[in-house]
Amino acid sequence: MYLIMVLWQLLSVEESGVSRLLSFDNSSIVSKFSKVDLSDINLTTKFTKKTKIAIPFVLSQHNTDFNMTKQMTDCLGVGILNSDMSIENQSHQMKLLYHSWHHTKSRYIYELHKNKKISDETKKDLDDTIKFLNKLPKCASIKLSDDFIERSAELYRNGCNVIFIDSPHGYNKLVGDAVEKIKKELSRVEVIAGSVNTEEAIRYLCESGADAITIGVGSGYEHQKANRTGYNVPEISTIVNCSNIADSFNVPIIGYVDTNDIGDVCKGLGAGADSFIMDSYITDDKKTSVIKIDLQATIDNISESLKSSLMFVGAKNIDEFHSKVDFIKKN
Repeated sequence: MYLIMVLWQLLSVEESGVSRLLSFDNSSIVSKFSKVDLSDINLTTKFTKKTKIAIPFVLSQHNTDFNMTKQMTDCLGVGILNSDMSIENQSHQMKLLYHSWHHTKSRYIYELHKNKKISDETKKDLDDTIKFLNKLPKCASIKLSDDFIERSAELYRNGCNVIFIDSPHGYNKLVGDAVEKIKKELSRVEVIAGSVNTEEAIRYLCESGADAITIGVGSGYEHQKANRTGYNVPEISTIVNCSNIADSFNVPIIGYVDTNDIGDVCKGLGAGADSFIMDSYITDDKKTSVIKIDLQATIDNISESLKSSLMFVGAKNIDEFHSKVDFIKKN
């Protein structure tokens, strides 16, 4: 009986009247006084240590074909190029994506230089866009098979600057070793590792050299959902704890949500994630639509909801959102 009481006390510990164990389902963001207008808000965020995206939304390798990956790049977000193909085919697709990105950048450079009479403000906007495009990730996934270094090298030679290690459980020596090996042999490539859900796992991958880390064991793997494995962590508390460790290494966090509820993404970003894998939202639209999904319209819709969430706490960007969000536990 004594042991049961001790365990109950540990599980019921509260800080500022709020249970530590917060999930998407049992939490809500607290609104605050705000001077921020929707037009003031910028959703640009870090995807990895060196790359940025204009929207904090990611399509993972599990739900992207070449066209969807290209569309996400055109939206200045990121789609992770699928690895379920030969090295030659994936490298060829990466080459096409790279040329598409380069063509987009060339258009802005042309606009910047074709007319010497453009205003200083327009010139600065174009120059800023070009600089932003230089930081845009060209990302492809790999699996931990025998040829992962060969595949990574070919992807890099064809324009890839971010490698996403496709693993359901990142707190694994194979993943840590792969991060170290890729970083050693391809020093200009950044590496995303995961998925994990504990502070010690985050620290392990940061110390291995990861440039971004995904949160959520089994993220995107149908056979490893909570109802199949028993791994069902309180998402908000997990992101808060993990992002605190990752921040000390300057490593961005990529969250995961398996519903199409944009409110969960708002909570996850407020808890400390820098971007979010939004496969469920996009694939749900694809399933219910009889025509090809308008990805830009979908992204715009999600972005407007997220901007409202930032406005409600007085945040102008994702970094401010991290520092201003407080949660309450719902009954």
